[in-house]
Amino acid sequence: MGYAESEGAQTLLQGRFPLARIDFSDVRPPEATGPWPFVRLKLPQLQAVPLAEVWTSGLPVQYFHHDGLWLAANKEILFGYFEEHESAGSTLAGLIHAAYRRILTNIRGSGYPHLLRVWNYLPEINELSDGFERYQQFCIGRHQALMEERVEFHRGLPAATAMGTGPGPVQIYFLASRWEGVQIENPRQVNAYNYPRRYGPESPSFARATLLSSASGNHLFIAGTASIVGHASRHAGNPYRQTVETLDNIESVIATALVAHPRWHGGNPTSKAALLKVYLRRPEHLPAIEKALAARLGLVPRCLFLRGDTCRSALLLEIEGIVSFANAEPVGAGER
Repeated sequence: MGYAESEGAQTLLQGRFPLARIDFSDVRPPEATGPWPFVRLKLPQLQAVPLAEVWTSGLPVQYFHHDGLWLAANKEILFGYFEEHESAGSTLAGLIHAAYRRILTNIRGSGYPHLLRVWNYLPEINELSDGFERYQQFCIGRHQALMEERVEFHRGLPAATAMGTGPGPVQIYFLASRWEGVQIENPRQVNAYNYPRRYGPESPSFARATLLSSASGNHLFIAGTASIVGHASRHAGNPYRQTVETLDNIESVIATALVAHPRWHGGNPTSKAALLKVYLRRPEHLPAIEKALAARLGLVPRCLFLRGDTCRSALLLEIEGIVSFANAEPVGAGER
């Protein structure tokens, strides 16, 4: 996976096969046309030069459209995309439950039964719906689907992001694998699936990260990460301090992965072989966040900076990432 200028994203395909493309506007660029999944998210970009997120593969790819899912698969991984508008009289929890059941059934039937990483984009994530915040409704539907899938639902959970967008469909894209990933948690934080009920009737059902080791290399998929210690939000109203705390959490996850797999190496992979995506509630906080990133990493890495709503109103930002160990590029990835 790589980030490239929107008008030149096709350059990542040189000698490679497209898996998917994600753009962040309502305009479909001409070079986005093809059989691969194409995702358009209502998340305004905040960097000066618009970027596209492009997933590519060094292995041949097959494309499918089945059961409302757009799918692309090589012999190792499967990329999938789902979108659906909410209908009158239905609930977000019901839509999410049905969507996850469909995703889980299809990846199992396609021979990629292990869900590694999921990106969930929900309109108006903090608004009230049927007595709960819409993020809580989302958690209800996802939890129910995962409970129906496995006896111990918390084992083998994927890393995940859940972010609020403007009006439009619910959008979910995901990676699944033929091989099981390794679930990684953060010792600085309560496991999300064990959160107290004050955060909602069902837990946020995701892992802090997922490790995957395959022929393409060793890769750590880091979930959307925020300024949370234990289960409590920290540094209310301070984007710089929240960024620092978020980076502390990311480095803790990476350190945990390295302890679990000491054969992995690479020094400080956060700044060496990482692709980062930063979601901000308020565009005016971008300078403070960039300053914190530069202070920690020595420079502001090539990031996607997006305007999106986090699951808690007190959280001013979230950062997610993909980190490579030993090999230089993530699964299905193109060079940056």
